[in-house]
Formats: sequence, C-alpha cells, structure tokens
Amino acid sequence: MPRRPANVTPRRLAESGIADSFSSVAAPLKSRTSPLVSVCLVVLGIIILLAYSFSNSNAGKFAREGSTLEGFSISFEDEKEEFASRPECRTAVCQVLPYLKRIYGETMSHVLHIGPSACGVVLKLLKEEKLEAWGILPFDPRPPVHSVCENLIRKGLIRVAEVSQPLCYRSRSFSLVLANDIVDSMTSKQLNVTLRELARVSSESVVLLINTQAIQRVQDSSGEGVNKPSKVLKPRNRLWWQHRFQMLGLKESEEATKRFDAIFGQRSLKSKYHIFHLISSEVIG
Repeated sequence: MPRRPANVTPRRLAESGIADSFSSVAAPLKSRTSPLVSVCLVVLGIIILLAYSFSNSNAGKFAREGSTLEGFSISFEDEKEEFASRPECRTAVCQVLPYLKRIYGETMSHVLHIGPSACGVVLKLLKEEKLEAWGILPFDPRPPVHSVCENLIRKGLIRVAEVSQPLCYRSRSFSLVLANDIVDSMTSKQLNVTLRELARVSSESVVLLINTQAIQRVQDSSGEGVNKPSKVLKPRNRLWWQHRFQMLGLKESEEATKRFDAIFGQRSLKSKYHIFHLISSEVIG
C-alpha cells in the first residue's frame, strides 16, 4: 500500500504552486526585460559618445583661439565671455606668467589678476605656480559656467566687479597686480580711475598687457533689443600710454622691463601687446 508523503500539507502545496507559478511568470518577464535593458544601454552609450565628441570639439575651439590669439583684440565679445566661464588658461597672459615669476621671484607672492580670463589665470597661479592668487571678472560669466570657476567664485577667490569703479580691496593688498584686455578700450575718465586703483591695491608692481590691434566694441543697445553698429577704436601707441602713466604719477620699472625683454625675447606676442611693468607708488589725484 503506497505511503502518503510526509510533511506535505495543503498550505505547502499551495505555496509550492504559487512559487512555480511565479517562476513561470518571472522567466518570460526576465526574457522580455533583457532586450529592453540592452536597448537602454545602447542609447546611453550613444549619448556618452555624443557628449564626449561635443566636449572635444569645444576643447579644439579653445585651443585654436588660444594658439592664434586672434579673438583677444575684441573687447567683451563671445570669445572672452566663453573664457570667463572656463578654467583653461589659454590667453596671452598665460604665456607671460612663467617669465614674470622668474623676474619678480618671491615678491610675486600675492597676485591679483584682472581680466576676462580670470578663472583660468587664477587656477594656473594656484595649481602650477604655487602662488596665492585672486581674480576679478569685469562681467558676469555666461552660462554654462564650469564647476571649477563656480567654486572659485563661491570661495571669493574670484569676484565679479566693475573695474572702472573703486576696487573692493584694501590698499597694498597684493604684491603684484596683473591686468590684460581691460584698459584697452576704456575712456580717459575710466582709465584715470582704473589705473589709480591698480596702483592702490598693489604693494610692489603692476603689469599691464595692452592690445596693439584695433579694438572692436559693440555699443550699448538702443532699447529695442538691437545693438547699435560696433565701433572700432584706434589702438593707442606705446608713447600715448607712457604719457598717461606719467600724468598719474606711475613710473615704469626699467630693471623689470630689461629683464623681461631679455628673457622673453622677440616673440610674436610682443607685436600684439604692449607689456608694461609699473612701479606702485602714490599716484597723482
């Protein structure tokens, strides 16, 4: 006589049936979801490839602009607005930094950079040159702003400020003040304020990179949302700038100028920029 299986209850049979049913249902579901997961992974891979290609194209654009130095004769235009949002140091001043460090040495301990490329310059000074550095952007950076630049602004290492107004720093706060692509297109009235402020916040030296090319500046909008025709400003020669410095009581450092010329040599950059080494002193007015 056949024996009844031990410990098999209706509840266990029911549970067994549910489990079998679940297994039979789960298997098809798994087989159906696997292709879906594969499709999602393929789509995600395509998105990553597109993003990588886009970032490479942008990097190439920055490299081309930085190597030719073509875009930097235009004040506050698209190229400069893009560099204000990026941590790359590809402007003319970046080529000069290693030479300035050789000339000024230990006196180049606290540096203030003023210009559209403040993010890249300050980052280079902090990481590569191992200096204490701060920066001023002359306008709000255009989105999207790189997270590195956002972090520098959030920490107060970079400030956005109107450079033709008194600067928000105490007198003699920095051993070296470095400015580029700032004073090129200023009016005489703006220059008087800005140059005095650069000298005031510097305890040792002021280095200026001033464009020698014609500068194109878009005039203020007329209120209808359309910009007026751009105005091309005639570049000021070296003698004009020297006369302006003398009017304000600023003197050129002959020693620093000679050492810089000897080290830097006759590079193409010198034909695109007037490079002045000024001694900080009590300015007139």
